[in-house]
Amino acid sequence: MVLARTSDAARDLSRQFRERLVEKRYLVLVEGTLSGIGTWTDYIAKPDRQPCLVDPDHSEGKRAVLEWQALASGDDRTLLQVELHTGRPHQIRLQATSRGHPVVGDQRYGATSSLGDRAIALHHAVLRVEHVHVAGVVGLGKQSGGLVNHQQVFVPVENCHGRSVGSIGEMTRL
Repeated sequence: MVLARTSDAARDLSRQFRERLVEKRYLVLVEGTLSGIGTWTDYIAKPDRQPCLVDPDHSEGKRAVLEWQALASGDDRTLLQVELHTGRPHQIRLQATSRGHPVVGDQRYGATSSLGDRAIALHHAVLRVEHVHVAGVVGLGKQSGGLVNHQQVFVPVENCHGRSVGSIGEMTRL
């Protein structure tokens, strides 16, 4: 969550989200084995208020794009770093499932495993926005990789249960 303290900052944050300038990265543990990097492009609509993938010519379909990178794999699971370029409802879950790699614990979208308590192995790890009053980028997350010549502020982000997600090795053993 990002909060603005002034109306100017709120306008600028809204503009950045609207123009898709905000960097959003996730750590996702999926079933099956993936390697390398890739881009997934699909279209998502919400007929009857339930998000689903649709054909590109569907009247309600909105383009959904993400890039992924396999970080580690083992026990027929893969840890992905995902960067969203759009941000549609349930985008990562739908796109991974459609390719035969549901998010671990996501039985709603076809996962064969359960993490209990309706938990899924999907963690919002990084959120980067341009700061309106500071010449640079403000990032929320546990990693700082990739930014050069920008002021960076990183705040730890926990999962929805208030627990740390742990290391990559711990996640692949889920």
